Formats: sequence, C-alpha cells, structure tokens
Amino acid sequence: MSRGDYTVIAIIREPIAVVERFVRWYQKMGATRIIVYFDDPDDPALTAITPAQNVSFIPCTPDVWREMGLTPEDRFTMRQNAVYLNAYAALETDWALFVDGDEFALMRDGTIAEHLAAVPAEVGCVNFETAELLPNIATPPTFAFRTPIDRETNRNVYRRDGSLFRKRHGLAGHDFGKSFVRRDLNVSQIRQHYPTFADDDVQILHWGRDNGAYLLHFMCEGFDAWQRKVGWRTGASGYGKNAHAVIAQAQESGDADAVHDVYKRLHEPRYRVLKRLRAAEALHEFSLPDLVIPE
Repeated sequence: MSRGDYTVIAIIREPIAVVERFVRWYQKMGATRIIVYFDDPDDPALTAITPAQNVSFIPCTPDVWREMGLTPEDRFTMRQNAVYLNAYAALETDWALFVDGDEFALMRDGTIAEHLAAVPAEVGCVNFETAELLPNIATPPTFAFRTPIDRETNRNVYRRDGSLFRKRHGLAGHDFGKSFVRRDLNVSQIRQHYPTFADDDVQILHWGRDNGAYLLHFMCEGFDAWQRKVGWRTGASGYGKNAHAVIAQAQESGDADAVHDVYKRLHEPRYRVLKRLRAAEALHEFSLPDLVIPE
C-alpha cells in the first residue's frame, strides 16, 4: 500500500529569498525530499543557503546537461522536461511533484501524504488545480487567489476584459495545474503540467477546490515583479494570445500608464470584479505565513 510520501522536484532561477520560501513551504507540507536544480550553475543560492538533510541542490553545469544529451543553450522547456524525466527515473518515494519555484501545493484538510496514500492503485497521476495569486488584494500573511471558471462565468465576471482570460478559464497564467506522478510507471515524457504514459490504462485524478486541493501559483507578486518577468513570460506562452497582444501594444506605445493599466487589468481586479469572482466561488483567501518573504 502506498505511504503517500513524495519528492518535490523543480528547476529554478530565482532570488535567494524565493528559493528559501520554496524549500520552507514544502518542508512544512511534509515532503520527504526536495530536489532543486539550479538553471544557473553559479546561482548565489547555492552558497547562501545550507540545505537540510532532505534537500538536494544540483547546479546545472554543462556536464549535467551533457549527461542528459543537452546543452545549456537548448530551449528551457526542453531542459526542464529532461530534468523531470531524469529525476523521475531515480525516484525513491511513492510520488513525485513537478513544479516551478513560484508554485505551492496545498491541501486544506489533512496532509498531502495522507491524501496521496488513499489514492487507488490504478491512478498514476493526481493533478492539483491552479489557484492564481491576486497581488495587493489581501494583506499578508493573508493572500487572495482566483480559481478557474467556465466560459459563461468568465464573461459575466470580467465583462469587457473577458477575452483576456477566456482561453485560460478566468486566469491570466496557466490553468492546467501541476501533477503528482506515481513511481515506477512507464512514463515516456514529463512536461510542465502532465506526464505522458506509455500505457493507456493509467488513470489521472483532478483535484481542485471541491477537494480542498490547490496549486498556489505566485505568478505575479506586484507591478515591479511583473515588469521583471513579463518579457520572459510572453516569450514562453505565459499568457494567452489576447493578453499577450494587449501587453505588447502597451509596451510598444511607450506609455508607462498604459503598461500599468494592462498589469492592473490582468492581475489586480477592481472591487466590482472581485465581488463577482467571490459570488462565483472563485475567489479564495488563505492565511499563509510560510509564504511571506521577510522584508
């Protein structure tokens, strides 16, 4: 019978405080192991943080990429998928969770391991639904999140801005969540959101708000943070086509106010929008002290 123990696996290029937060969260959530690959082999976090016994830091040197048949210049998603598959092949726990450094799995009742231990043996993957951070809506340690909605609700909630969120079910970022994958399955590929199984009879469970399961996505933590990453995100399909076009138009205009307005429309909804989100049971507030980055 499954014990429900799990390893968290990520490839990261983030500030030291963000790496510390990531490790702190998953230790609090009871992860048996945490494996962090550093896309920058000279990442300052490698020397600034002393990892606990159950935490492994792996700098992605050219030799590491060479062993996976890649180079540091290969597309990031290709390298990310290779890291995932390589780590899965060496997995020692019952499950593996593949996430980014700004993603935090949460079960509202009980521990993640307890819930995974109860998953039927024929299920090889448990996907946690995305809950996307809405910055500056609540005061930390309370954070506000939105969860996916259907197309009609999206139109009713966002009105004139509905097209910015329609393809992603009311979110600005990805709405696919992230997945726990059971050990020792015939996995041909592990991409950002789901594995590809060689056997058709492997079942996938989808857990979301109705199960008390959330993949907290700290996609945007304020305007300054958004500006630092927006170029990378738009280049990596971090937004849908319509949102991407609106961002590009504002940036090309050279109008700082227009850029800020686009940010607000995407990530800091007005009170009336928040009220409609709450009415749709898609606005959630949680007290999460372990996700606060100290000043």
